[in-house]
Amino acid sequence: MRHIVQTQLDRINAAIGGASSRDDSFLNGKLGLIFYYFHLYKVTGEQEYGNKAEDMLDAVMTGLNAESPGWRVHRSAAADRVSAM
Repeated sequence: MRHIVQTQLDRINAAIGGASSRDDSFLNGKLGLIFYYFHLYKVTGEQEYGNKAEDMLDAVMTGLNAESPGWRVHRSAAADRVSAM
């Protein structure tokens, strides 16, 4: 069972390992990846994942202090229709 879980984690990490996010949001951005890597570190105890989470968190915090942080609000067409009412 442990081997199956490790194989699946390796596949997931390979898929998102090289991914770059366009923003700092939770669902599509760095905050979601930080959440994933932090919990992966807690479960596995592998420092590599903790370091990734910390590095990404540093990038988000640096962006908060910049003039134009990576926060973007993505509105759906439905939300636009509701606000137009």
